[in-house]
Amino acid sequence: MKLSPEDNAAVDRFLERSRDAESRITPKMDEIAERNGSELIGRDHRLKTEDSLKEKIARIQRRNPDATADEAIKEINDSVRYTMGHSEGRYTEGVKDAQQSLKDAGFEPDPKQYKYKWNQDGKYQGINTTWRDPETGTQFEVQHHTGKSFWAKDEGTHDLYDQMKVLDDGDPRKAALDAEQKKIFNEVPHPNNVQDLKTFDGSFGGGS
Repeated sequence: MKLSPEDNAAVDRFLERSRDAESRITPKMDEIAERNGSELIGRDHRLKTEDSLKEKIARIQRRNPDATADEAIKEINDSVRYTMGHSEGRYTEGVKDAQQSLKDAGFEPDPKQYKYKWNQDGKYQGINTTWRDPETGTQFEVQHHTGKSFWAKDEGTHDLYDQMKVLDDGDPRKAALDAEQKKIFNEVPHPNNVQDLKTFDGSFGGGS
């Protein structure tokens, strides 16, 4: 499914707003990571590419053919995105500190999009959070990973995921790829006291 010229133009305008927001948000994210002893990893991917964004808009429109691009754009929370890397020993405190620092910087969290993914058998391991920059109105995503959970998501299973998403559910190749993906995720060690972060409220406060 290709986007109409009008929808293409709407996505291009959204991308321009996202670029403007990224230039404002990134310096603050650098400060937060440095202050909390964390690391921004995958920096080259902090802006969703034009092709990736338009593909995502097209998928939304396939699910809802009546949706305009502007309506579909409202579902996008990761045109700007960051990954904060924490050591396994300080992951829980690092997430709490980062959450509080983001709020102190004036960013607005969306508790409904707080995604705790640790202890999910054979699935993505990590925490994904969504924030809004009040100055630009742009939503952006902040993922929290350890070195091993980031590797599993980025290098370990990314190609497997790309292969799976184009296969039908009944295709035996999909089941084999899924089993391989689960094996990789199940081998990721869980950080100390990570269960304390299961709820959005639990991701604030504390730290050292």
